[in-house]
Amino acid sequence: MSITGTTGLVDIPTAHIIPDGKIAFGIGYTNKKYSLYSPKYAQVTYYVTIGYLPFLEMGLRITHFPGKMEPGVYGSTKDRMASVKLRVIKEGRYLPSMLLGARDIIGGSTRFNAAYIVMSKCVHLLLLGSLDIHLGYASDILMKEADHHSMLGPFAGLEKKLCRYLTVMGEYDTRKCSLGLRIMPWGDRTNIDLVALGLKRISGGMSISFGL
Repeated sequence: MSITGTTGLVDIPTAHIIPDGKIAFGIGYTNKKYSLYSPKYAQVTYYVTIGYLPFLEMGLRITHFPGKMEPGVYGSTKDRMASVKLRVIKEGRYLPSMLLGARDIIGGSTRFNAAYIVMSKCVHLLLLGSLDIHLGYASDILMKEADHHSMLGPFAGLEKKLCRYLTVMGEYDTRKCSLGLRIMPWGDRTNIDLVALGLKRISGGMSISFGL
């Protein structure tokens, strides 16, 4: 799981989805330098993501900004959002998997809105071995009046599994390049992400998943 609560790399989504009948709980931390609310406040994200059908992933997430207070509201400022990913093509020998997705499309004051298409393909290179490549494009077509868009334009990522317990990731998320290290101490059931947003700001997250 990415630090945004959907299956992906550091921040970008991929054309992979959580397996049918699985549920994941997690938390992500984004350094305030790259907060979509204000560079004065970090983002802490809590999420639950469900694989409902073999081709469908749904997620709910709450993001709060520690220290940011709104008049008349108890506690730190919070943002609630839903996300969905619909896989339309499953990866084959020659074809990449292709997926349509959307984030934060309900409400008039959305901060993380994005509608996107993304393709993923595992390729085998002579010197590097297996390498996952992800290419996508994010649009504001579903909510042009949104306050903010988490992605807008082309994005891309690379993913290399070093061993069963360790994966290295690199991405461009339409605004910045980031690197990440995914540690899986108990296989796919748990992942711990250590990331460098913009190649310099440390952030991260962790999640645990199990069958329903």
